[in-house]
Amino acid sequence: MTLDENSIQKDINILELVVFKITKYFYKSLYINDLIYDLENYLNQLTVVDQQWKKNFRTTWLDIEVAYSLALDQGLDKPINDGETIVVNSLNVLKKMAQDKIENLKTEL
Repeated sequence: MTLDENSIQKDINILELVVFKITKYFYKSLYINDLIYDLENYLNQLTVVDQQWKKNFRTTWLDIEVAYSLALDQGLDKPINDGETIVVNSLNVLKKMAQDKIENLKTEL
């Protein structure tokens, strides 16, 4: 593998972790605060993914963070009702974005 191929494979691995963590949250085996922390860390580790994709990811991810912050302000440990709907919808978008980017990157290998 060349350096570029290694970088692409690294980003694929990170994006697969994004999908895995979101799936864990959906199965109630990961807390939202841990998910938010993990997603931010993974996003910062991506090296070959374009800036526009990262910006779009971050914009959608911000909705999750806002919903979580509002829940905390209400004394809750996770979003409920409309907040939970926002979180689920946003996570579905992020999961699809990550899956699509994985497929896109695999074509470059």
